[in-house]
Amino acid sequence: MVLTTSPCQSRLPWAVEDKQLNFLTQVQKGKEKEIDIEEVINNFETRSSDSETMSPQRQEHGKHCIAKGVQQFRITMRPLWQLLQVLGMVPFRFCQHTSQYELSWCSWAVWRTILTTVYVTALLAVSVTGLVIVLTSGGSVSLDHDEDTAAIKLAGIILIMQCLVNTWIQLLCVMGTVRRLCSFMNSWCLLAAACVLDITKGVKLVLLRQLSFLFLFWSVSITLTLLTYPGVYISILDALGQTMLLLPKDWTTLPAPLPLMIRLMTTLMCLHIFTLFKCCLFSFTINCHLLTNAIRSWNTMLAEAMDNLWKRTSGPATESRLAHLVHTHGSLVSLVRETEASYSFILQSYYGTAILTLCTELYIMAYRLRSKTQCIEGMVTMGLLTLQTAVLFLEVSLAGAEVQEVAASCWPMSDQVRSQQSKAKKYYLQLAP
Repeated sequence: MVLTTSPCQSRLPWAVEDKQLNFLTQVQKGKEKEIDIEEVINNFETRSSDSETMSPQRQEHGKHCIAKGVQQFRITMRPLWQLLQVLGMVPFRFCQHTSQYELSWCSWAVWRTILTTVYVTALLAVSVTGLVIVLTSGGSVSLDHDEDTAAIKLAGIILIMQCLVNTWIQLLCVMGTVRRLCSFMNSWCLLAAACVLDITKGVKLVLLRQLSFLFLFWSVSITLTLLTYPGVYISILDALGQTMLLLPKDWTTLPAPLPLMIRLMTTLMCLHIFTLFKCCLFSFTINCHLLTNAIRSWNTMLAEAMDNLWKRTSGPATESRLAHLVHTHGSLVSLVRETEASYSFILQSYYGTAILTLCTELYIMAYRLRSKTQCIEGMVTMGLLTLQTAVLFLEVSLAGAEVQEVAASCWPMSDQVRSQQSKAKKYYLQLAP
């Protein structure tokens, strides 16, 4: 049984010449031979690259689509990146001329990040010294005589110290891998410029929710500081000022308005550190949402392209689209690996400190529930501190798990092509006389 090329060529599932794409199943000397999958992919790429030169109108349309894709991605990510630039955690900038993120060591963005790193390092050293003094002073610099208030103060100090340590590690990672991060952002721009995958779906809503939380947190914290109410919150600020600024125990007795100014300065310092810490983790969750959207969109478009091949509705456009998806698959794999490499150490430090903080807060809250001196304000404050720690922990964990789940549920490329190859084999065997 021998299959010849001429009778079968007109009945191929896709219309290509014999010199461009060999049969998926050939019978030579009575022995069946399968073509390599890479050869099929290369033939698709050859068909795409050997097509006739595009007209100037089509070239202009392609440039417009690329610019539109990059612009849409930048508009979506702009609020978060502008906030990080203002806070001093983004050392690179976007160049309008080249439509890429660039790194210039003489730019203000780099020096702002360096100054932020120096400031956080100094603040961390002072805060560790103050914490050691508070914990080992033997009563000369105590947190409070009331057990309930002292426990809440300790929880507040531990929370801010967790944010401070993680922010310091995040800044060191950013400065150490700044070129990789710049290349990482350019890779996202290239993927967005392809105009194939819908990667920004739902990302604006997630960003709006995250930034709204930060705005609400800033507004409430500054308002409570100016009103010096409630007493539990003010006592936490007093303890943080004593720890982070190495203030004496009786600094609250200074003449007005010095105590209010010191509390406001302490609030702004804590909010700055808290926002840096949160925004870095928010950038990870946003990257996870982008990856999830890209993988889902790629899987859907691959299924549509493969279905078109076997419905005999394919043509040069479908084949070019499939070849484009093959290239996009490589870009997605590279972005997943870059995300892991960029955030791995940051997440390791975060999970280590977050678990310790969460356990401490739960222990203090459970301990105070059994206390006879507990107050409603203290329990509400302690509950809110524990809640925001747990919510962020779950959000970061679920964002990474969603990428893993979507990637695992996608059709593996090799299995899909192998399945189509098996169908082709059956198709050609049915053509035999």
